[in-house]
Amino acid sequence: MGYDVALICEKGHVINDSMREFPEANKDYCPECGAQTISSCKKCNASITGAYVAPGVIGGFDYNRPAHCHKCGLAYPWTAIPNTEGGKDNKQSLFDQAPEGRMLRQSTRKKYQVFVSSTQRDLQKERNAVIEAIYRLNHIPVAMEMFNAGNTDQWNLITRKLDECDYFLVIIAHNYGSIHPEKVVSYTQLEYEYAIEKNIPLAAFVIDENASWPTTLIDKTNSKKLDEFKSPCRRF
Repeated sequence: MGYDVALICEKGHVINDSMREFPEANKDYCPECGAQTISSCKKCNASITGAYVAPGVIGGFDYNRPAHCHKCGLAYPWTAIPNTEGGKDNKQSLFDQAPEGRMLRQSTRKKYQVFVSSTQRDLQKERNAVIEAIYRLNHIPVAMEMFNAGNTDQWNLITRKLDECDYFLVIIAHNYGSIHPEKVVSYTQLEYEYAIEKNIPLAAFVIDENASWPTTLIDKTNSKKLDEFKSPCRRF
């Protein structure tokens, strides 16, 4: 339990409020404005206080970037703006004044959990890209790599994880995937149907049938089941 380290650009955009927990989201330069990012005080080198981390708790804690270093009191680059009209320091940062800054601050108030569903062997590259994008948006990916799909106990674990998620995202190419021994349906399809049943907001990415794809990654055994699964997914 304690505070992580924050990565913030010199103009005040919060890039990552949990550098240690989610290093994949760290950037050298701000994707919003191009300014250099910093994670420590320029005077005393103390780390910038990040999000509060409690073991077993994901999200739920709002993060407000600090104005001054907690160790030496130096104002961070985004903090003090001279006010030529009133003769007093304007304590509101450029980031706070800009509409896009206010929107970004609102978007970083909560971390959402996004369940990423797909087959593994054929879509590893695509899965990694999606997971990285979720991290970049400062949210939490929940992926099948955390589980060991292969028995009914694992399905119970997966449904519990799905119940904790805010969004569901499925990626489908030409592989139906591993099949539940009792339900005789792929785990990917079961996850999708469970998300529908629980009204979890979802997005589906289904490969274009005309797109080139390695023949070694095409599942010919379960092609009929796969086509039936793809059909409703195309609506999302």
